[in-house]
Amino acid sequence: LESAASRNKELLQQQAEDVERKMTEAEEQLKDQDSTAHEISELQARVSTLTAKNLQLENAAVAGAEELSRARTLRQKAEQQAHEAKRAEAEAKRQQRKAVLIAAGLRAQALVLKLKESGGYESGRSSTEYVGARGVSERELAAEGK
Repeated sequence: LESAASRNKELLQQQAEDVERKMTEAEEQLKDQDSTAHEISELQARVSTLTAKNLQLENAAVAGAEELSRARTLRQKAEQQAHEAKRAEAEAKRQQRKAVLIAAGLRAQALVLKLKESGGYESGRSSTEYVGARGVSERELAAEGK
């Protein structure tokens, strides 16, 4: 009976130690779960922050792309206006040259009319011959033609 009681006592003591060990393990697991839950909570907060920052960056990227598009459009318009200005400048130079040629032609016609009036015009003679025949310098003719 004593040996059975001793064996029961040992078994109870072993069971108590097993229960104690299992309780310690359960407490450690509970601590680990609490720690894991805290880490999960921190990670969720971090993901939320990163998501917000990502959204801000996406919005900034869209705004930057729109600004770039506007800048490209403005640059194209400026290039087009510069091209049109060059074309207008070239046309103005052509018109100026045309006006100079017309003025020179009118001066030549006026000279011929003066020569006809003075009786010094004969068909077939060059203007140089008229200048020499009249004794008028080319500088004087240019001054008269203006």
